[in-house]
Amino acid sequence: GITPSPSGGTKTQARVYRSTSTIYFNRKMLEALLDPKSNPFGGKRPALENLITASLRKRHIVTVVPDVKGLSLRSNELMSTTLSHELAYYKFSIDPTLQSLQLSVKSLRDSFWNKYLTDTLCSYFSLKVASPPFEISAIPSFLRILGSPKDILLQFINIMSLEMNKENEFQWSLSLYLIIPPEIDYTAHGLQAGISGIIFSNTKILFYVRLSHHHRPNNPVVIPLVYDTTANNIKIPDIHPSDYMTQRIQAHLKVNHPGSTGANGVIVSSLIELLQNLDPSFPSKQSFQPKPS
Repeated sequence: GITPSPSGGTKTQARVYRSTSTIYFNRKMLEALLDPKSNPFGGKRPALENLITASLRKRHIVTVVPDVKGLSLRSNELMSTTLSHELAYYKFSIDPTLQSLQLSVKSLRDSFWNKYLTDTLCSYFSLKVASPPFEISAIPSFLRILGSPKDILLQFINIMSLEMNKENEFQWSLSLYLIIPPEIDYTAHGLQAGISGIIFSNTKILFYVRLSHHHRPNNPVVIPLVYDTTANNIKIPDIHPSDYMTQRIQAHLKVNHPGSTGANGVIVSSLIELLQNLDPSFPSKQSFQPKPS
């Protein structure tokens, strides 16, 4: 509210809002929670907490999906929610143990989906969205990927595979951020840490990745990338501060992928190029000269 200040003006007081949320349990849920083998209030992750968390995640999917292009709500039941896409039905179900939310994919176009794609997508959801810590802002990012056109969807599933496959023979490892990481501060541009990290516009896609290297374990490279669907190229946005790694990455993106399309698509091909060939060394003070502002 607004109250008078001692100086005669006004000052704004922070207003605290509290809300409640109703969770419905069916008989099966209650029987599982009351089973003598289950301690609903004990352990590192109490059964009751897990069930409520899974239910709230499922509810948030229903809340967000009307704002996601390419997706629509097909059905919403107590134990599951199904979304429609031109390529598939995505079903989010509370698992039989009532401890997590799971994703399954029913293909509408067999020529697109295969076991590799569905397994990668569902495993990534379990690992990065349905597992603690729960980041509510990750759900819109993941749904935007699910709703994207098939060429974009395929590239993001391949990025997920690059992250989860620890047997890749690349010198760098890759992580895709579903929320804006704390290392990035674009508050002046309306982008702050903790909000959804994958943003689609009419012709561009903004996302964030972390590149890690064993020669610099305490210095991963966290960068935003913008894919232009019209120009079919990828670059670091101009608002990102220019340092030696930014300049190296930009050089790779410009030289190796000047708007071309490979078998993996420009996004994945560009990331593989960085994972394979980006120089991880630290520059000498004489060798690095920042770009003039």
